[in-house]
Amino acid sequence: MSLLTAAFAVADETTVTFSDLYGSATVQPATEVSSGSLVFSFAKGDAGTEPAYFVNASNKEMRLYGGSAAETPNGNTMTVSCSVPITKIVLTHGSSCTWANVTANAGEVAIAENHDLTWTGSATSVTFTVLRGEKSTQYRFTQATITTSGSGEIVVSKPTFSPAAGTYYSPVNVTLSCATADASIYYTLDGSTPTTGSTLYSAPIALSTNTTVKAIAALNDKVSDVAEAAYEFGTATQVANIAAYKATADETVVSFANPVNVLAHNGSSLYVKDDSGYAYFYGNNLGQTYKNGDVIPAGFIGTKTTYRFEPELKVDAKSGFQAASSNTPIDPEVIQASDVDASLFAHYVLIKGATLYIKSNKLTDASGEVMARSGMGGWSASTDTTKVWDVYAIVGNYLVNKDDTEPVYCLFPVKVVDPNAGTQPEGVENIAAYAALADNKVEAIAGDVTVYYVNGSNVFVKD
Repeated sequence: MSLLTAAFAVADETTVTFSDLYGSATVQPATEVSSGSLVFSFAKGDAGTEPAYFVNASNKEMRLYGGSAAETPNGNTMTVSCSVPITKIVLTHGSSCTWANVTANAGEVAIAENHDLTWTGSATSVTFTVLRGEKSTQYRFTQATITTSGSGEIVVSKPTFSPAAGTYYSPVNVTLSCATADASIYYTLDGSTPTTGSTLYSAPIALSTNTTVKAIAALNDKVSDVAEAAYEFGTATQVANIAAYKATADETVVSFANPVNVLAHNGSSLYVKDDSGYAYFYGNNLGQTYKNGDVIPAGFIGTKTTYRFEPELKVDAKSGFQAASSNTPIDPEVIQASDVDASLFAHYVLIKGATLYIKSNKLTDASGEVMARSGMGGWSASTDTTKVWDVYAIVGNYLVNKDDTEPVYCLFPVKVVDPNAGTQPEGVENIAAYAALADNKVEAIAGDVTVYYVNGSNVFVKD
């Protein structure tokens, strides 16, 4: 009888309400807390904001934040630990926000339409990571309902697949894994349900035709639920160059037959050129980070779309981007603010002698002003608005209002350079020649001067 009881032990379920652990009085950092054998710990990650327990008149909830920028998407983490295996975690959603995607280091995560999160697997420690989206994102929740295998019995997790199921345009090698240590994986490729008599997984599975992979994991006579992933293979339209790509209809999947040259790459934004034109590619997880002058080999794939009235190639981890084959830096086109228009979209440019105002999204030079935004990582709030800069930028566009019928063409600075840094002014002969200089001109006075009065940071001289 005792053996049967141990083999079929009933799982334990615990609901933890975080206001019971932190109290309800004040907003406070999300420090480590525990409830029985469950321990919750938190870390900032690459977010700009620490994880927090948040309180106001309407809400008492945990708030976890995504990464601070597109190039650092991994934000706050929460680790749930227990002395026995955890098999299920349900986080009950909190107040409305721009919701983040959330991943886990083991098992499977599913987020419902109402934003409740459900994790399933088998582990004594589970770490959740909150990811940044196109904008700053959060995950908010009020309580956690956690199921553990009460007696310590083994619960075998379903296998997972990498890359994920989907449509591909070139062969893939599918890796199977299981969060349960020492479990064996068995799989089928013919649509049948796998058993422990099916093919034992030992190496990535090469696929090039439409296939559904079904798999189970087994350990000590315990078998997981069946996991399955369907892989489909499509045919991409080959394009000779950027001009040919731009001529295709939206939603066409294209494969580039020629290499392209990188102008700038920051996070999800990649700007390129070839002899036929300029283009904007958008997407995360390319598997590569490029720099100006890199040559991206032919063969990558994406979907032609239109965004803000301009062509955009949607790309992702399945696009097949390879490491740069070579690098020859590309010089910017020297322009002035008044030149920025649709004809320069996706071009790499340089505006000399400009001032920048990040709060009003504005760049000004002698020709006038143009909108400037911080999408390419070269401009921050620390940029001194009282100085004159040489601004290297990509020409992009922006919709001030989502219903606008035409965009504003603007600059996305890639880098902002002090034109006088590291250079020695030519010099003028005396104070009279210095006084005749134009505003913002930097020069040295070659002749000797005499200091006749000092007041704080003010020094008065004569010659």
